[in-house]
Amino acid sequence: MIRKLLLFLLLPFACLGQVSNSTTAPAGTLQTQNTARLDGNYPVLYFGQYAGFYRFAYPITTATNNFPFTITRSTFTVGKVINTFDDLKNDISQANPPSVTLTPASTVLELTAASTGTSTLNYTYTRNTGTPIFTEIKIVGNGQTLYPGFSANGGSGSQSVTYPSNVTTTYTFTGTTGSLSASDVATISYSARRYFGRAAGTVPSQSEILAAAGGGSALSASRAGTFVITASGSNYPYFAYPSSLGTLTSIKDASGVEFITAYNTGTLSLTNALGYVQTYRYYVAQNATAGNTTMVTQ
Repeated sequence: MIRKLLLFLLLPFACLGQVSNSTTAPAGTLQTQNTARLDGNYPVLYFGQYAGFYRFAYPITTATNNFPFTITRSTFTVGKVINTFDDLKNDISQANPPSVTLTPASTVLELTAASTGTSTLNYTYTRNTGTPIFTEIKIVGNGQTLYPGFSANGGSGSQSVTYPSNVTTTYTFTGTTGSLSASDVATISYSARRYFGRAAGTVPSQSEILAAAGGGSALSASRAGTFVITASGSNYPYFAYPSSLGTLTSIKDASGVEFITAYNTGTLSLTNALGYVQTYRYYVAQNATAGNTTMVTQ
C-alpha cells in the first residue's frame, strides 16, 4: 500500500521527466521556489530532494508541438555538478561564455618625468552561440574597478585610465553573462629609447644623440640590433642606449666582420624629450667616414 502511494505521488514528476543533478544543495533561492524561468519563456520546475538528489524538469513548447516535454539526462553535460540556479540554466541551454578583448592605445610608453600617465583602453565584448545576455562588464587595474556602460547584447568602447608612470600596470577586462564570464588582460609598460646616428666628433653630445641625424630611435630594452646610419659629409657613426643594459660584446659591419675595436665608448647623462634623466652608454667610431655605416650590435 505504501509503495502504491509513493508511486502515485511520483507519477506526475516522472511524466515531467525528473533529472538527477547534484547531491549538493543548490545555492541561492532555488530551494524555496517551485518554478523559475529560462530566457523569459520556459519554466524550470524544482521538485525538491529525493533519494539524495535534487530533482528538476524542464518543459519546452515548440512551434510544431504545443505541449510540454522534458529534456533527458543525456542533454546535460556529463559529470556536471549543479550548485546554483545559474549553473542549471547554463547547463540546460548549453550556454557558452562570451568573447572579450582589451587593447591599450599604446602597450609600451617612453620613460617620463611626469608622476602619472594616461592612456585609453579599447575593449570589445561579444556573445557567442548560446551565450546569455551580458549582465556586467568591468575593468580592474591600478587598485581600481571601473564599470563602463554596456549593452546586454555586446558591444565595444574605450576607457581612459590614469596610472603611475615608469612602472608596469596590468588591467583586466571581464565580461559577465549570468554565471559565465571571460577576461582579457592588457599591460602598459615603460621603456627607454636607444639612438643611432652621426656625430660631429668622437664624443657625441646629448643634442646629437637626441637628434639621431642619419639614423633614428626606438623604445627598446635590448642593446642588440642592426642599425644603418646614412652619412652626410664626413662624420662619426654612433650608437647609444641606457647604460643599465651593460656593455657591448660585439659590433659587426654588414658583412659580419667584427669592428668593435674601431669604436670608442663612454657614458653621459641624457634627458629625454619627456624630461626623464638617465645615464647612457655610447659607442662612436674612432675615425670619420663619408660612407653609410651598418652596426650590428650584441
